[in-house]
Amino acid sequence: TEIQHGNRIPSFSKGFWLVCISSALSCSCVTVWNNVAAGILLERDYLQPALPSCQIPHPDQCTLGTLQPDPSFNKPFNAANNDHSCPFVLPTSLNVTRLGQKGKQQSFAIQNLSRLDVDCSDRFWADGCTKDYCHTLKDASEKAG
Repeated sequence: TEIQHGNRIPSFSKGFWLVCISSALSCSCVTVWNNVAAGILLERDYLQPALPSCQIPHPDQCTLGTLQPDPSFNKPFNAANNDHSCPFVLPTSLNVTRLGQKGKQQSFAIQNLSRLDVDCSDRFWADGCTKDYCHTLKDASEKAG
């Protein structure tokens, strides 16, 4: 008996190859757009910017964290409704003085603070100054995928 070592690929039908190509194309498109859509969903659905009527009593101080341990000191409030319906509000500027290593005084002053300035991977922001915002951002990122 003779064993044939030929190429078996041509023996598949055109329908099979059509299904293979369409599956590969659709999977590659969906995977790419899932990554892009996560950022769009994050900003559109889960991390809405605060309303203009949302304010904090001390706009140049940290909102929550080790530098602001009292959650009621700088708690966001909605001036239009006179309630606390705002999930988070970032300070508009920041002026922080604290005791650093070896007892040296450290000062941080940032004018016109925006969401782009806050790096939640940095412990200063995530644990020290804007813990509420970073926690909300983390939750929104998990929901958006």
